[in-house]
Amino acid sequence: MFAYLQSRIRGTARVSPGAPPPGLVAFYWHFARQTKGWYALMFVTSLAVALIDTVATGYLREGKRFMTIAIGCTGGKHRSVVMAEQIAERLDETGLGIQVVHRDLGRE
Repeated sequence: MFAYLQSRIRGTARVSPGAPPPGLVAFYWHFARQTKGWYALMFVTSLAVALIDTVATGYLREGKRFMTIAIGCTGGKHRSVVMAEQIAERLDETGLGIQVVHRDLGRE
């Protein structure tokens, strides 16, 4: 996932950003603001994996064998596919049996 995000984030600003402002947070935000959407995506993905991992532990403790997680977006061919694959990849590291089904893939 991080390789994908690294290929999308430019190391330098598109427009000359000028002199950075004083202060640590202002300095950071001055250069990081162009990537705020990608940081939000990484945060949401990490949060989703943490929540699912927590809930899955409860499901296993109760003896349930299946859990369905649905992720959707308009069209269902880009954002939701990437999110589902990334979440499945990270959850697969926990040892849970993960199966991903893309309902709208192939529908035109």
